[in-house]
Amino acid sequence: MKLPVNISHFDIETVRGCFLRCRWCPLDKNKPYQFMELDLFERIIDEIERAGAGYQRIDLFRGGEPFLYPDIRSLLSTLENRKMSCGRTAGFFTNGMALNNEHISAIVESPLNMEIVFSVDGVGTRESFEYMRLGAKWDVIKKNILFLSETRRGSAYGRLKKIAVSTIIPRQEAVPFQVPSKEIIYKAFKKEFMPLGVDEFYYRDIHRYNGQVYLDGMPDKEMRNGPCCFVKRGGISILVDGRVSACCGDLADTLIVGDLKNETLEEIFYGRRLLSIREKMLAGERFKLEVCGTCDLR
Repeated sequence: MKLPVNISHFDIETVRGCFLRCRWCPLDKNKPYQFMELDLFERIIDEIERAGAGYQRIDLFRGGEPFLYPDIRSLLSTLENRKMSCGRTAGFFTNGMALNNEHISAIVESPLNMEIVFSVDGVGTRESFEYMRLGAKWDVIKKNILFLSETRRGSAYGRLKKIAVSTIIPRQEAVPFQVPSKEIIYKAFKKEFMPLGVDEFYYRDIHRYNGQVYLDGMPDKEMRNGPCCFVKRGGISILVDGRVSACCGDLADTLIVGDLKNETLEEIFYGRRLLSIREKMLAGERFKLEVCGTCDLR
């Protein structure tokens, strides 16, 4: 009997690498860029469809900058050709600096339901943003958001394109600027970005990627019991080479549970490696997992 593969959310690492040097990012910037081969991406999407995965979202990123990919239009066409329904969402999480006219045209001309999330860390000011995201420029990201928003308005598929801004709010101990309350930060973001056509704002707590990043003012270890957000919402993360990780924040590849080049999605989903992680998480025994027990992703 064919069993359902109840994964709600896929992260697919189309690009490994980024040209920014953001503070507290554990991504190894000294390694050469890696790009998922298009035929591998097509095979992965075929496998997701074959397995009947009950997913709601596919995000085309996992730590790297997705708009470095040399052929965004082909990625979107692959999803379109596999009849990814309008009820599902294709997502991008971007630093906003690499976005260009070709990318924007591919996005707004696609019939896919999409969300483009711009990472604008800080407290809603140029100073905090450019301090936290080294190499990024406040004016450039605002210009690119505005251009995407204006182009969306003129597209037949504009209503299917959502623009969001996400920020990591730093700890006061770790930065030289003032960190106000979340209410004040929210007002600052609304003032700066709502006139540009941004639809939604997200906030993320800063974390240490399971000890890979040192953060002032945070204890070295905090034991966690309950499941993390990724497990709770039923996510799986697919690496640039086809390997599968149980964690969206596993940028060191320490939670590999399978390889889609030589295993099916069903074999991985019901395999002992992933099940053992999920069982402990859902039983409130996260602390028994060497990697997850002290991870501060909630």
